[in-house]
Amino acid sequence: MSGLKVVFDVGQQAGPVFWALSMMGIIFSGLVLVLFILVALTLDWVAYLWRGGEIAGLVQRPSTFIRTRNTGAVISQSNLISMQEHRFET
Repeated sequence: MSGLKVVFDVGQQAGPVFWALSMMGIIFSGLVLVLFILVALTLDWVAYLWRGGEIAGLVQRPSTFIRTRNTGAVISQSNLISMQEHRFET
């Protein structure tokens, strides 16, 4: 009879084991997600510092942008200077 008890007892242990494995998977995937977000934020911060503290050119000193008369486009002074140098070279 003890052999049959072991066979039928497996069903009673399967529920808690399945629950424990599910919780381990949820916790592990949550930790991976948090790690991914932290790495992304860290790389974003490093890129921010590498660009000199300017977020994708949105935070610039007011004197570095020039608005063109005809189109209203905004270009930087460095681009304007390089365009003028290129125009005089040809």
